[in-house]
Amino acid sequence: MLCRWQTGTLRRETSDERSRRAIIENRGGGKPSRALVCTVTAYGHQYAITSYNTMLALRFFLAAVLACGACVSALTAEAAADQITSLPGTEQLSFSFKQYSGYLGVEGQTLDSRKMHYWFVESTSDPANDPTVFWTNGGPGCSGLIGFMTEQGPFRPNADMTLSLNEYAWNKAANMVFIESPTGVGFSYSDYKQDYDADDASTAKVNYQLIQAFFKRFPELAQNKLYISSESYGVCVCVCVGCYVCVSV
Repeated sequence: MLCRWQTGTLRRETSDERSRRAIIENRGGGKPSRALVCTVTAYGHQYAITSYNTMLALRFFLAAVLACGACVSALTAEAAADQITSLPGTEQLSFSFKQYSGYLGVEGQTLDSRKMHYWFVESTSDPANDPTVFWTNGGPGCSGLIGFMTEQGPFRPNADMTLSLNEYAWNKAANMVFIESPTGVGFSYSDYKQDYDADDASTAKVNYQLIQAFFKRFPELAQNKLYISSESYGVCVCVCVGCYVCVSV
């Protein structure tokens, strides 16, 4: 499970907290000495300990920080290599969601001869639990990056070559994966001429294998809800991909 550090505090409990605890602990009239309260929050789940023992509270706090830190770095090597750390045009923007872009190997003339390009942007809400949505445009043969830059993606291009944030971006509620399919669309390619032959059935199979390859690269999202989306002619392929998914379950 993906677990990212959000907040952590170590403080003395307040007088009100101490009074309430005295009642709960049935201590009678006397108030206990003020204890340490340690809380750690990760993706909406709060973990806390109240202790008179300073060292115990400190140990809990440090253990929680280390555990959350370990989860942050728990990317597969392939995912870490695909992470976008700098994107031209966004220098003046402030955003916290992470992005990944690269190639997913899909079966063609060889086991993974089709190199399918994807661009994944995390949800700004709750990426560990929000659904994962795959998007491709219609055509057939239109790049999913058209949707990324002109429809529901996180950015909008400006005339001065900069990017602005899209108020209506879908990654406000979902992990969005924009793909370019079939082979030959956008940055997706193969070294084998035969891999460029495509129809609805073969494209659906390629997209299904792409989804499998994606979750192998990002296994922490594999248990989330899955949506396959498109527009125009792309809906025909979506139905076929859905059939592959249903048969495999």
